[in-house]
Amino acid sequence: AWDVLRVQGRGHDAMRELAVALQECRALRDKHLEAETLDRLGGIQHELGQMNEARNSLESALALAREQTDQPLEGRVLSYLVLIHHDQGRTDVANAMYDAGVALARQVQDRPLEARFLNNLANLRHQQGRFDEAWSLLEAALTIHRQTQNRSAEGLILGNLASLLTREGIYEEAIETYRRALAGLEKRPATIVLTEAELKDREAERIATE
Repeated sequence: AWDVLRVQGRGHDAMRELAVALQECRALRDKHLEAETLDRLGGIQHELGQMNEARNSLESALALAREQTDQPLEGRVLSYLVLIHHDQGRTDVANAMYDAGVALARQVQDRPLEARFLNNLANLRHQQGRFDEAWSLLEAALTIHRQTQNRSAEGLILGNLASLLTREGIYEEAIETYRRALAGLEKRPATIVLTEAELKDREAERIATE
C-alpha cells in the first residue's frame, strides 16, 4: 500500500501507487475518494519537492472537497496547500489560507488540525521576523495538545519552541525547553540530541566570553 511505501522512504513508488488509485477513482466516478487520493498524492509530491505538481493535485482535491461539502477533508487539504504557497513565496495567499484553515478547523471542532495550522503559521511568522506572534501561536498549539492529552504532539511543539529560542540565540532557555520536549516523546529524535549538544557548546562559549 502507498502508506507503507511512504514510511519505507519509497516516495516515488508510493506516488505511482496513488496515480493508479486515482485512475480507478475516476473510473468509478467516486469524487470523495478522488479528493482523498489527490490529497495524499499532493502530500507525497510536496515531500519529494515536486511543488507545482503538488499544488495542482491539492487544488484539485480542494475543489472536490468543497463540491462535496466535506469540511474535514477541506481542512486537511488546506493544511498541505498552505505549505506549498508558503514555500513558493506566495505569502499573502498563505496568510489568507492559514486564517481560513484555523477558522475551518474550529468550525468542525478538529483540534489537532487547528494545532497544525497554528504551528505552521508560527513558522511563517518567525520567518517574517515576528517572534512574539510566533511564540504565541506555538503556545496556543501546545495548549490544544495538552488539553487533548497528546503527549507526543506536545513534545514536538515544545521542540519547535526550543528551535525558536535557538534561532533567537536564547540558548539556556532553549536547552531546558528541549529537555521538556524529550520528556513527551516516546523516541528521542537524533536531531534533538545533536541540537541539545550544540546548544550546550554555544552556551559554554557565551559564558566564557562574558
